[in-house]
Amino acid sequence: RKDVLVLGSIPPICGSYEPDSFDEVVAGPVLKDFLDAFRGTVDVLLLETVGSIREAEFYLQAIQRADLKLPVWLSFCIKTEHGYDSTPHLLTGDSITEAIMHLTSKHLLQPNDVPVILVNCCDIRLVQDSMRELCEVTHPTIRI
Repeated sequence: RKDVLVLGSIPPICGSYEPDSFDEVVAGPVLKDFLDAFRGTVDVLLLETVGSIREAEFYLQAIQRADLKLPVWLSFCIKTEHGYDSTPHLLTGDSITEAIMHLTSKHLLQPNDVPVILVNCCDIRLVQDSMRELCEVTHPTIRI
């Protein structure tokens, strides 16, 4: 059906909620296996629960090199701390703005390549603030 998209989900490879444990040497071959499996079988790649700029950069660069010609939906994991704080940050403490600016400076957030940016696995109260910040700092054609 033309109205259905099949998403190939790539979860955190070196541990959910543990961005300090991210290891490119470990992640590289695992990511390659995912990309090989998804080649020709999915419509979109979904990077889930990305908790650091380093992790996002690694995944996006590897996907570019793989030349799958698939759009990527990038989903950041927002840090939830005790007590509500309306300033969303990635698990590493970097702000959403810092992440978007860094990835944009590396030419990794081109609207045709990454048409959607999401947040997941966080306190529901942080979603609206995260969406607001994403809308302020991303290219206007990227969907939030």
